[in-house]
Amino acid sequence: TRQMASEALGTEEIKQAVCKMFVTAHQSVEATSHSMHLSLKRRNYVTPTNYLETVRNYKALLAEKRSELLSKCNKLKGGMTKLDETRVQVTDMKKVVQEKQVVVAQAKSNCEELLVQVVQDKRVADEQEKQVNTEAIKIAKETEEANTIANQVSAELDKALPALQEAEAALNVLTKKDISELKVLHA
Repeated sequence: TRQMASEALGTEEIKQAVCKMFVTAHQSVEATSHSMHLSLKRRNYVTPTNYLETVRNYKALLAEKRSELLSKCNKLKGGMTKLDETRVQVTDMKKVVQEKQVVVAQAKSNCEELLVQVVQDKRVADEQEKQVNTEAIKIAKETEEANTIANQVSAELDKALPALQEAEAALNVLTKKDISELKVLHA
């Protein structure tokens, strides 16, 4: 028990059971060595040093397994911490997603309303375009008619201009005396 005094094995009951196991193992090896000597005439010496080596090996193995267990516990704690952090992040992300879904739904509704307005405006614009095209055709016909009339008037004017020029020339020949005579004749 002195060799195992520094080890934390839990309760005193467990420590006593471990020590008893070492004693039982040592005594069992001694008994088997004695049986081997009787049957094979061969000696196997079991010394206190063997007992102490067994205890040292047990302590070394116990320390190694405790270290492995501690390492695994730390990894487990780290994993649990990461899981908790991830859970919090997922919860936060769910809240953000819900908020964004509201924004997206509102934007979708606004887009649908805008699309309806655009479709209505397009219909109005199409109707106006039809009216404008109709007016343009009408104006083109009227312009053609006006050009035809203008050409006719121009042709008639071209015919009448020489007569107007002759009349002006004849007026230029008249004097005041001729005008006075005309007035007397008409009176």
